[in-house]
Amino acid sequence: MITEALLNIVFGPVTWILGMLPDWSPGPELVNLDTSVNGWFDQFAGIGVWVPWPIVGTAIAAVLAAALFNVVARLVLWIYSLVPVFGGGS
Repeated sequence: MITEALLNIVFGPVTWILGMLPDWSPGPELVNLDTSVNGWFDQFAGIGVWVPWPIVGTAIAAVLAAALFNVVARLVLWIYSLVPVFGGGS
């Protein structure tokens, strides 16, 4: 009962403000997003003559792999620093 009262206090004004707004429906650019994306791919299909996509894909994959390695290394070092024998605090 207390939790329900707190939720009513928190979400009551939000519900009231949202109830004052008019009804909204998404526009055709959001509803038909698949046709827009297909159109973008169709427009960029001919650019492969000037852009070496395999090299671009390899470079992007290498950057993402380096970022993932960095995150994993930092996570391992953080966990390692929590062990009291190896440099953790109290």
